[in-house]
Amino acid sequence: MTASTSSNPLENLTDELRSTGFKWLLIRGILGILLGLVLFIAPGIGGTAIAVVVVYTLAFWLVLDGFATCSLAWREKREGLKGWGWALASGIVSIIAGVLAVIFPVSTGAFMGVLFLWFMTIGLIGRGIAGLGDRSMGGWSIALGILDIIIGIWFAVALFTDPTGMVITALWVAGIYGVVFGVASIMMAFKIRKLGKA
Repeated sequence: MTASTSSNPLENLTDELRSTGFKWLLIRGILGILLGLVLFIAPGIGGTAIAVVVVYTLAFWLVLDGFATCSLAWREKREGLKGWGWALASGIVSIIAGVLAVIFPVSTGAFMGVLFLWFMTIGLIGRGIAGLGDRSMGGWSIALGILDIIIGIWFAVALFTDPTGMVITALWVAGIYGVVFGVASIMMAFKIRKLGKA
């Protein structure tokens, strides 16, 4: 009879988890670096590819939601409920928006990118104003609040004057983050592997 490979099943499970964690962190790190490099070196191509995937996902959801809402409106009409017309109109608008997103994926993606940057700009200015009244960190709160307002105003001016340039800058920042995140993930993967061997 052969001896058991391990006397402790919990130890086997721990080793397996370490091995799986190492693989996933390594894969995630490599993908992060690749995506980051694509966004940084060719922001137009990388940004367009990501935008198209996001837009198609959103479009698919809008069309499905639109049909579901129209179906619900039709049932409400058969039951004699009031307000079914509004639900029907909402469903039709949702379907049209989804179809338009599929027809014009790049334009929709660019619009979403600019809209996101506007939300971020408004958020920065709002946080900065709130920071001026915050006294939790003393003078630092005021300094950070002023910095947020200045960056928010700079974003607003840049979005008015050159929205395309701002989207490309945001993609560069995302690219740098992707590379840093990827490198950190790979380092963490090898650290887990080293701990497993130890």
